[in-house]
Amino acid sequence: MLQQVDAAIVKFRLKRAEDYPSVSSTKSFFSMINSAFNGKRKMLRRSLQHICSSSEIENALRNIGLRPTV
Repeated sequence: MLQQVDAAIVKFRLKRAEDYPSVSSTKSFFSMINSAFNGKRKMLRRSLQHICSSSEIENALRNIGLRPTV
């Protein structure tokens, strides 16, 4: 039996440098980015769970206009 799978395409647009939030540590920032995109897990929330709690991740996703299940 074939399973239906939802998929999404993400498009990134560059912003002006002053539009980005400041980060306290470049190393930590890139660690988070690597975690988000290198894992086999397909949900962003699950990929980032080792960095902070699920509720913090869900709130952050909502704050930028994304569903927590993305």
